[in-house]
Amino acid sequence: MITIACVLHQSVNGPYHPLHVQRLQRQVAPYAPEHRFVCLTNAPHWEQTEGIELIPLQDGNTGWWAKIELLKPGLFDDRVLYLDLDVEVVGDLTPLIEYPTPFASIKDYMNPKQINSSVMVFDPGAGSAAYTTDPPITDYHGDQGWITAAIPDIERFPKEWCPSYRQQVKRFGCPKEAKVIVYHGNPKPWSIAA
Repeated sequence: MITIACVLHQSVNGPYHPLHVQRLQRQVAPYAPEHRFVCLTNAPHWEQTEGIELIPLQDGNTGWWAKIELLKPGLFDDRVLYLDLDVEVVGDLTPLIEYPTPFASIKDYMNPKQINSSVMVFDPGAGSAAYTTDPPITDYHGDQGWITAAIPDIERFPKEWCPSYRQQVKRFGCPKEAKVIVYHGNPKPWSIAA
């Protein structure tokens, strides 16, 4: 069975909280085959929500660096589709899940030489190099550069599948092939008037 995962690293003034996880779970439900929905989190005092399995973050990484824990060897037994909390699911996720490579992601919208980690799919163990290697963290702006350096052969999804809200959707509309709209930076989907 596929695992659909997200990460909630909650900090005092952080922008994300359990309601964003619940929002993502509701969006995924009609667009994914049978799946297990998992959230890696450090959120304290979070009452269990039906259909969301909580896995405690254990490595002490903060912010976007907490995402690296997804790649810990042995954490998952099945293929994983990872989605950031601030994406918007708009189409069938099956093509992303079944993308024929051990690890795939989006080409970064700002730096095409690296991935954007907002949407990733990987087989168990396929991302372990990004977890087990220890490059100097100061060499990278964030997890995306780190993952790209550790796993340089990551395949990229077709760009129409995961368009940028700022660069594509806001200006030209949503491609009919879109599966997930990515809100990198601002605005966030919940701050846009319906």
